[in-house]
Amino acid sequence: MATVKLDPAKGVQIPNMTTTERNAVSSPETGALVWNTTTSAVNQYNGSAWGTVGISEDTTKLPLAGGALTGAVTTNSTFDGVDIATRDAILTSTTTTAGAALPKAGGTMTGNLAYVNMTTGDSTSTTNKIRMGASSDLVIHHDGANSYIEDTGTGKLAILGSQIEFRNPGDSEVMLTANENGSVDIYYNNDKVFETHNQRGNGVRINGYIDFQNDYGGAERGMWDNFVYQSSTSNGIGIYQNSSNIYHRYGSQSTGTSHFLEWYNPNGGCGSIYTNGSSTSYGTSSDYRLKENINYDWDATTKIKQLKPAEFNFIADADTTMEGFLAHEVSDIVPAAVTGEKDGMFEETLYTADDVETQGDNPTKGVGDIKTYSATKIKAQSIDQSKLVPLLVKTIQELEARITTLESA
Repeated sequence: MATVKLDPAKGVQIPNMTTTERNAVSSPETGALVWNTTTSAVNQYNGSAWGTVGISEDTTKLPLAGGALTGAVTTNSTFDGVDIATRDAILTSTTTTAGAALPKAGGTMTGNLAYVNMTTGDSTSTTNKIRMGASSDLVIHHDGANSYIEDTGTGKLAILGSQIEFRNPGDSEVMLTANENGSVDIYYNNDKVFETHNQRGNGVRINGYIDFQNDYGGAERGMWDNFVYQSSTSNGIGIYQNSSNIYHRYGSQSTGTSHFLEWYNPNGGCGSIYTNGSSTSYGTSSDYRLKENINYDWDATTKIKQLKPAEFNFIADADTTMEGFLAHEVSDIVPAAVTGEKDGMFEETLYTADDVETQGDNPTKGVGDIKTYSATKIKAQSIDQSKLVPLLVKTIQELEARITTLESA
């Protein structure tokens, strides 16, 4: 072996050797030390083999913390009653091939991870399940056609996350998202169709239309008795359709007065629809406590003579002739009976914050003001002919007074 060098200024230098040179030393002394230039470590001969000082190279022992484990790990014992030295039933089947073994730390496992019956070694049964919990509270399995996650315990199945998203297998389509302190959204073909929000208080928004379907002998579709409220077969709100009609149905168990629809504005109640026995009444608010400037002396006959009842048909129904009024001809005589403006058209565009007219210290238009009107889509006037009834009654009274005067002359 090489000599030992002693330099008081630099220390003791033991022989320097490569691993090959070290192994070539013939009959080294027990306790001999060398500096292994291959591994940059101090090696010591223990009488039968070289080892690294501070690290055991005994292949029968695990390495110290931070050391490397090389070679195969074998056992001559059993694991849960199965001799894994000769049989790998814990892993896959009854074969003992290397492909059936788990990879070393840091290695890569290929193929399938299969559940195997720990007692029989069976890995082919479709009833095999991954069970978690003392009483198999959580079960994951595949039955050959479908995959399942089963919560069979007494608690809840919780999926935790600030944003939870369900996507298709190709990761190209969102199906559902749930956001912490935010919305829950449902998608159809990557388009959001339902969402919760709190823009005007807690609520929901549906992007599209609602289609209720429930067959009644194949003739009707819709929902009845359980759309909004139900306490019996005749009490509730329903919307349904048959081959020729669409129904909004309101049912009541009472044969007395039952209110079904009521209208309100900031001034209070404005009207209602209610039933009593076998009839339906349509009411508008008319309480004297809501009125002022009451006048019974006005000329109805002059007004009614200005009305121009006419025969006509609607353009869309050329074969049906009816009697009535033209809304704009009534609007100057009984304004309360007519809604809308003569020759009105629907709005086409509105002013936005990008328009010059809405900008500056003195804008001439406000955001949302009408900018242009449609040239083809009319905003039709409408008439409430019941508003003409007071005029007719007053005219009859005036005629009656004239007749009485003539008869008395």
